[in-house]
Amino acid sequence: MSPSGESSIDAALLERLLAATGPMTLEALGRALDCAPMEAARRVETLRQAGCRIDAHPQQGMTLIETGLGCWADYLQARHAGRLGRRIVVYRSTTSTQDRARQELARADSPQAAHGTVVLADEQTAGRGRLGRSWLTRAGGALLMTVVVDAGETAADRLVLASACAVAQAVEQLVGLHARLRWPNDVLLGEAKLAGTLLETAERCALIGVGINVSDCPDLPDHPATCLAERSAAVDRLRLADVLLDQLDRALFDEDDDELHEQWRQRSSLLQRRVTVTSGDRTLTGRVLDVDVEHGLMLAVEDGPHIVLPAATTSLMRMH
Repeated sequence: MSPSGESSIDAALLERLLAATGPMTLEALGRALDCAPMEAARRVETLRQAGCRIDAHPQQGMTLIETGLGCWADYLQARHAGRLGRRIVVYRSTTSTQDRARQELARADSPQAAHGTVVLADEQTAGRGRLGRSWLTRAGGALLMTVVVDAGETAADRLVLASACAVAQAVEQLVGLHARLRWPNDVLLGEAKLAGTLLETAERCALIGVGINVSDCPDLPDHPATCLAERSAAVDRLRLADVLLDQLDRALFDEDDDELHEQWRQRSSLLQRRVTVTSGDRTLTGRVLDVDVEHGLMLAVEDGPHIVLPAATTSLMRMH
């Protein structure tokens, strides 16, 4: 399937409409973009052709209802040149953004050339989470993305922690709701799961998958789910993707281990909690002491030692 997003759109106009707190007249748009109202109208029509839903009121002006997939690539690439998001591929429907990102990496000349590529989809037919669990939402109901990162020697646990923190920070920045982290990869609002991340590797690259429930609450077998719409936090998926890429860039490359550690501690739903986990072929119960940014969860095992459990081989079974 060919990616969508071939249309050339006015990123500055789309940013004005995304950031607007109310309708904007063509005259106001023209002043903001330094063009005539008729030219502003022409540019608005280009956004409509790219799939944007824009309400037009004769007196009050233009209101962006929802961005269209056809403008996502142009908008994000214009705003993230040289960083994560410098190349955007958008699919209306695909098996999994992880699968497509793996294909993008295979076609690239090198891991460095693939670095910063982002795959987004409106719908996944075979989305997955950790340990092969399925992640299915209705078309248009979630932000679904995978980011290709040339990770070099970065520890896998640091990538997992940074990704979860970035999702929490993006949600808090946009909608003002306090997000919590359930190690290793879940982002919660209250006790309900809002988002999850998935780390896979290929060659020397990390494929960081993110799924955030925006307007759909999927049925999860092991945990209640929520979405932003259910919390009266309406946000366009394109704006969420834009902010999330900024936060991922910062968490992965700018924040040091101490800063990431503090970000986790401020949001952890497990700190000092009694939990039962599986790690390899072991089932362990103990108290969560802390997290080691590069090595995993620090657990005081009941009637046993203090141990560190890596995210790749450890799963939370229950909190007591």
